[in-house]
Amino acid sequence: LESFPGLQRTKIDTSKSFFDAVNPIKDQLPVWNDEMYYEYHRGTYTSQARTKMHNRLTELGMRQAEILASMAVDGVDAEYPYEDILEAYKIILRNQFHDIMPGTSIKAVFDDCEEEYAHVLDIIDKIQDNAIGTLTKAGEPEEITVFNSLSWERLGHVRVDIPEGLEEARIVDEQGNEIHSIIDGNEIEFEACVPALGSRIYRIEPKPATENISIKVSENTLENKFYKIALDKGGNLISVYDKRKECEVLEDGKPSNLLQIFEDKPCCETAWNIDLEYQNKGWDLVEGHVEVIEQNSIKGVVRVTKTFNLSTIIQDITIYSSIPRIDFKTRVDWQETEKMLKAAFNVNVLSSKATYEIQFGAIERPTHWNTTYDKAKFEVCGHKWADLSEGGYGVSLLNDSKYGYDIKENCMRITLLRAPIDPDPVADKGIQEFCYSLYPHKGDFIEGKTVNAGYELNVPLLAMPGRVMLEGGSYAKISRENVIIDTIKCAEDKNGIIIRVYESSGIRGNTTIVLSTTPEKVYECNLMEENEELIEVKGNTFRFDIKPFEIKTF
Repeated sequence: LESFPGLQRTKIDTSKSFFDAVNPIKDQLPVWNDEMYYEYHRGTYTSQARTKMHNRLTELGMRQAEILASMAVDGVDAEYPYEDILEAYKIILRNQFHDIMPGTSIKAVFDDCEEEYAHVLDIIDKIQDNAIGTLTKAGEPEEITVFNSLSWERLGHVRVDIPEGLEEARIVDEQGNEIHSIIDGNEIEFEACVPALGSRIYRIEPKPATENISIKVSENTLENKFYKIALDKGGNLISVYDKRKECEVLEDGKPSNLLQIFEDKPCCETAWNIDLEYQNKGWDLVEGHVEVIEQNSIKGVVRVTKTFNLSTIIQDITIYSSIPRIDFKTRVDWQETEKMLKAAFNVNVLSSKATYEIQFGAIERPTHWNTTYDKAKFEVCGHKWADLSEGGYGVSLLNDSKYGYDIKENCMRITLLRAPIDPDPVADKGIQEFCYSLYPHKGDFIEGKTVNAGYELNVPLLAMPGRVMLEGGSYAKISRENVIIDTIKCAEDKNGIIIRVYESSGIRGNTTIVLSTTPEKVYECNLMEENEELIEVKGNTFRFDIKPFEIKTF
């Protein structure tokens, strides 16, 4: 290529040599301050849904396993499972290879993936079980410890087995206060409020739970203290009234959570691509069978069943007594070929841009097609949430395993499934299970705490029988909820604990971390865990400044 006719003169060289040559003229060069959006391969955000689900599960599962293992080392000097953790991460990273994670490999590859992810989940269970066993104190059989691996206090639901011999049961906290609970077979489900990176003790009592049903559910209405929701006869949302803000969330006259199936035949490489022309041929699944499944003190559930061709979609629309989230727990028997399934929400929000979560941050994208560059973003990627907000109010879509979105004007859509035929002719056929959520909120995604809500959907509370150390307390607390404690792990040199944080919302400021024990020293280090700066520590507390979307490691 050095002298190939018609091409620029090129030569093979090192990156160092390149940057040495660029540095003297770097201020004269143009700068592109935005994402490098690739106007192609938009189908890779969705193809092979099981692989994407297992990637999400194992990434967050390893995060929690490392936190528990680190607590065991720091609390009772247990042995840290370095080899198990390394093995699990190698498998996770191998399956993030560029034709596996995007869903663009042959069927045999994804058959292997299923086995490898199952092995990683076994490793995660082993690490967690060993750490919990080390941290568990002798306790009464009716005691339950609920653990929260997120860095803020949170409310969530947990299920545990009822001890044998109990015909009736209820849950109380350590002060003897009864907690909202329901019995389902031989299990009891209850609401737990747990401190940041900590645990709380609950107890099962052999007494009947107090009936206090504050949720109303029928075939056309769901209502709790947050929302009054109306469904049409096909199970589509036609109204979500936000009682807190006293406003209607949805656009009048247009159904929401409308499941749409489109013909999805891109010109080439079907697993890789979505062509804009898909919008020209589609079917709205407006008909459905609606039935009430649950109405009790902690949640209400309406089940909507819809069919299309050979496929069946079952959704449990779920509201909670204490959680301001509307979940759509979905099970699909997907038997389509070259089709795409989306869920659409027409919301009462006006904004020229939407915000999407990316790793360690968020990015804004236009909701209009003013230019060809804007129009090219007819399908974009995001992680656990996408948000559309105007002054004072907004709506977020959360998910537990999806990455493809399109938001145009006030219509928010999440891409749920595809059915490409190249290179895997039976891609995604079979049973698919996932959950996405509607999360209306005050203010923008920052004031509405969408980042936290996305984590809470993806990282359930962990219930453990017995009494585990740190009950009623936190391993670490952080002063600002927009700064997320993402990682707690043992250092690779086996000399200390690593805590990694990131700023999630674009807000700089001074931040404080309070630890459960007093450290000998705290260093800020780089991502290779090399110490760079000694941090002042006062007792069990240290402070630092953080910039918008910055990552810091200590």
